[in-house]
Amino acid sequence: MNAKDWIRRIKELEGIECLDLVDDDGELVVEESAEWISEGKYETGSLILHVKGTELYFCVSNGRSGSYYTDWYYNEDPDVVQVQPKETTVTRWVPVNA
Repeated sequence: MNAKDWIRRIKELEGIECLDLVDDDGELVVEESAEWISEGKYETGSLILHVKGTELYFCVSNGRSGSYYTDWYYNEDPDVVQVQPKETTVTRWVPVNA
């Protein structure tokens, strides 16, 4: 499922409280997209959507089953949560003589 398909599917969802914050004219833009993580027959993926012209961001996570060689079957109800960007500091340990 490409990003445009995800956005179309998200706009069709009903009953997700955080999406009530988006008016009917709200344009969803993909801010960040992650690769599908394979667990054999099952895969999970997510992306960050931004409502253009606002400070609203949503993380959409979904799963699928099937195969690269056959059809993928996507979960009917992806998880959608409102998120916000936050800068963090990451400490990495590296060899002394690197």
